Amino acid sequence: MLAAMAPSATGSVVEHLRKDGLTSYWLRFRAYGERHRIVLGTDEDGWTKKRAEAELRNVLARVDAGIWRPPEKLPEAKESPLAPRFHAFASDWFNARVPELAPKTQIDYRWRLTNHLLPYFTPGASMRSTLIWSTSSGRSSSRRPRMSGKW
Repeated sequence: MLAAMAPSATGSVVEHLRKDGLTSYWLRFRAYGERHRIVLGTDEDGWTKKRAEAELRNVLARVDAGIWRPPEKLPEAKESPLAPRFHAFASDWFNARVPELAPKTQIDYRWRLTNHLLPYFTPGASMRSTLIWSTSSGRSSSRRPRMSGKW
């Protein structure tokens, strides 16, 4: 009796005409029970349909031989390089304008900065990111002051 063999890996070359006129090529295939996608490049990088099909045959041969491994995933960026600079700028900007703003406008701007802008520049930050608020004593505080009994 013959031992059951795993089915051959199968796949295809995907071509995509981009808005800038270049053609992108990537491989789409199944290996080890999962779908995989490998981006090859564009025609500007020297990729053609023929070259992409040759690469697909090479990858599928390595999969069938059991020696192909998925590429390592790149670690996610923890924080935008603009985050500390924008946080400092936003805090300075807000604190400089507090004297000229009405109390409800202060609450509105603080909410917009904290809930929309700071999380955008600091991915993964909680929605309750803190600005550095000036207190009446001139010291900095990371706590939000309560105004008019509401928040």
